[in-house]
Amino acid sequence: MDGQRLNSKKRERQEGSHDGHWDPQNDSENNIIILPVTKKARKATGRASSLSPTSSPSLRYRFDPLPNGYIRLLKLLPHRDKCAPIQCHLVNHFLLDPDSGEGPHLYEALSYVWGSPEKSQIIYTETGFIDITRNLHAALLRLRDRTFPRIIWADGICINQDDSTERACQVQSMAMIYAIATRVVVWLEQPVHGEIATNGDEALEVIRVAGQSTSDRVSQADRKAVSTLLHRSWFQRVWTLQEISAARQILITTLGTEIDGFGFYLGLKALNPVLGDSSMQNLVHSVTYLLEGSTTRPKKITAGTDRFSLNISPLGQLIDIYHRRQATDRRDKVYALLGMSPHNYSISVDYDISWKDLFRHLIKSLIGPGASVDTWNEDEFALIRTKGHIIGKVLHVSTDGGSIGKQVITIRLTNSLRHFLIHCELNETAWVIQTVAKPICAGDIVCIFPGASCPAVIRGHEDYCTLLATSITPLIVAPARRQLHHLLRYTRLESGPPLSFLLFWDWEGSSGQPEKLESYDSLQYRVLHRRNIKLSNHWNRAARLHIMGMLLMELDYDLDASGLLLRAIELYEGKTRIGELLDTREVTDIHRKYHSRRFRLVANILARKSDGFSSTQNDALEIARWHNFELMKFLFDRKGKEVQITERLFEAAIANQHYALKLIKLFMEEQVDKVVITERILEKALQNQDRENLIALLRYQDVGNTAVTAEILITAIQQGKSAQYLTHTFLAMQNDKTVITERVLKKAASQGRWAKEILALLLARQDDKTVITEAVLCRAAKQGLWAKEIMTLLLSQQIAENPITEEVLRAAACNHDDHGGLMALLVNQQFDKSVITDDVLIEASRSRGNIEPLINYGGDELSISGNLLMAFDPDDEEAAEFFSSRYMEQYIRVCSMILRALARMGIEVSR
Repeated sequence: MDGQRLNSKKRERQEGSHDGHWDPQNDSENNIIILPVTKKARKATGRASSLSPTSSPSLRYRFDPLPNGYIRLLKLLPHRDKCAPIQCHLVNHFLLDPDSGEGPHLYEALSYVWGSPEKSQIIYTETGFIDITRNLHAALLRLRDRTFPRIIWADGICINQDDSTERACQVQSMAMIYAIATRVVVWLEQPVHGEIATNGDEALEVIRVAGQSTSDRVSQADRKAVSTLLHRSWFQRVWTLQEISAARQILITTLGTEIDGFGFYLGLKALNPVLGDSSMQNLVHSVTYLLEGSTTRPKKITAGTDRFSLNISPLGQLIDIYHRRQATDRRDKVYALLGMSPHNYSISVDYDISWKDLFRHLIKSLIGPGASVDTWNEDEFALIRTKGHIIGKVLHVSTDGGSIGKQVITIRLTNSLRHFLIHCELNETAWVIQTVAKPICAGDIVCIFPGASCPAVIRGHEDYCTLLATSITPLIVAPARRQLHHLLRYTRLESGPPLSFLLFWDWEGSSGQPEKLESYDSLQYRVLHRRNIKLSNHWNRAARLHIMGMLLMELDYDLDASGLLLRAIELYEGKTRIGELLDTREVTDIHRKYHSRRFRLVANILARKSDGFSSTQNDALEIARWHNFELMKFLFDRKGKEVQITERLFEAAIANQHYALKLIKLFMEEQVDKVVITERILEKALQNQDRENLIALLRYQDVGNTAVTAEILITAIQQGKSAQYLTHTFLAMQNDKTVITERVLKKAASQGRWAKEILALLLARQDDKTVITEAVLCRAAKQGLWAKEIMTLLLSQQIAENPITEEVLRAAACNHDDHGGLMALLVNQQFDKSVITDDVLIEASRSRGNIEPLINYGGDELSISGNLLMAFDPDDEEAAEFFSSRYMEQYIRVCSMILRALARMGIEVSR
């Protein structure tokens, strides 16, 4: 019966096509491999591994078209001789989607690099031979078993590389092919000078031991072996990213060693800190990051599409991180990342499209369809002309607490954004992002393009910008994502029309790093003209300088912006007057309200002929109120003789909350003898957030010449923790001229925790006219916990006759926070007991700390009224007991009077 079934299966296999449908479960029964064989083969021992190659070795294998939804699988036949020719069988297999619940399919997917494209090796099937690369041949020899067949998918064999239609279709499915395989086998060896490298075993063993060890000590030889392995092509190729990120299980192999993917991940993670430079560490992180999430990452059909995706990151972010990875076909640098990203881009795998068209389509998908893009077939760079809004500039960049592969960028928002987001109190924002291929540095610019969903990062040069990243998004969900939502909303809706940008995006890096102030003309010579590339996508030089100047002005680099605008104007001269140049802002999209005003100021300053004193003075006033130090300095450099530093200009500068200190320093350097410090200037300085530094600067400018009035002192006294310094400074400015009035002392005594220090400064400068009055003492008595120390200071100074009055005692009695310390201090002053009135006692009765010193001091001379008895809090047993024990007779007499009065009124009082 078994023999009949075997013969039946054999006839079915011989009669069927060599590309027919194959069921691995049925075909693997009893470990029997069924192939059509020659008569000579039938006389052999019967082992599949002993079969000879095809009887027609001169026939090349013919690929039949694959049915829709199918892939080819390679059945690698066993052999006991490691050097024997490779024999195999190709079968078609239906590719079920991972959501079907069928689980993994019984094949292994091979992840390797082609190496040399030359196909110098041969494998044999029953119907012909197939040419393959040397590295794939070495991998199959390593994977071939001595006894059992092995089912493998390898792109160099299972895809007809000569059929662009099939190739595109299969590449579109590669993420699913690797995702539903039982496991992914990674082959790390590669040809070196025509032979396979042999040091991979040693490095893999070092990695395996490092993953199991708690020690971080690694020998120099081991470090070198691992570094050599990590410099292999597999770690540089773009396709390997998708292959390992899709895997359910991973096996890492070299010539004689293998290790599972998790052990490889643990070993690399342990070794990464000692591997050397940051570029190597980032390379390792890009692999370990994908290895770490491969087994738990969901593999499914993207919602709303029929495409399979790993949904790791948006395509733009993947491009930013991995575009330096290598691929035999440039187009694969895009196609290899499609399966890792959500399919919300209008890009599909198509090998009939040229590289320049694909690259142009990608750029428009990332930054907007309105961009004008120049690309070329032989180069991986592009010239882009587009529009956008600036979010801010990068202040500094740091690593995320030492994390490899992540960095923190701190962004200073533009003035216009800070104005519109004032309710968020958002001036700066820090984002944790994945490290991109081109390092982001301080001074780089964060912007958003109209068709993009995420901000981009660019780097400014003289008259163009390089594009560093197209899509940066904070990795932490909150609050950075909420901040990003606000930023994008306000940037697009509130910050006016977009600016124009001329961008250069270089994937290769072979053109070298441009210098910071490189011009567009230098870029053309360095990169473009040497390759005989014809340009059409650029403005003339004057327009480029003009646009870059406005971009820098948006970032508050007014001095640099002014220089570029000056050069733009010089190029326009002879053809255009200054007034006509101002109208070009409509062409170059700079007519937003705030920046248009600054542009006109720069144009006025740069005009060769002066428009008159009044015009220059008005420009100076506007700059002082609304703009920054660099623009004012530029005005002085160009027209310093025409600028008069008047009191009005000085006041305008001091009112500038961001640049007042720098502006005042500039005024003093330019016209030090003409600056007069008035009372109004001092008032404006006290209203500035940098008041301490401003007052200190003014102090040395006009010492002794400005009358520091009581109003100035009162304003200074009310500045909280700055009050002591400001008061000291103002007193020093006036030497002995300041008169300390009662109003000043009252305000100082009212400052709570700061009052004692301020009063000490004032009283040290008192003269014969300074008297500490009842009103001052009353203010001091109300200062809670600080009242006693303030009162101690005041009572030690020159005071009026009989200072402790009824009003002072009443104010002290109202201070319940002091717990009697202040009242005890006043009692020790030996004042007239007649001021201890019924009203004072009633107020003091609410606190034993206040009432007890008064009762003890007043003694028998005090008159106790019924109102006082009724004022006691019945819940304050200690105060009532103290009072009744000292004045029992008066207490009983008053109670009897109250009872008789109630009886006359007909009110019965129960016992």
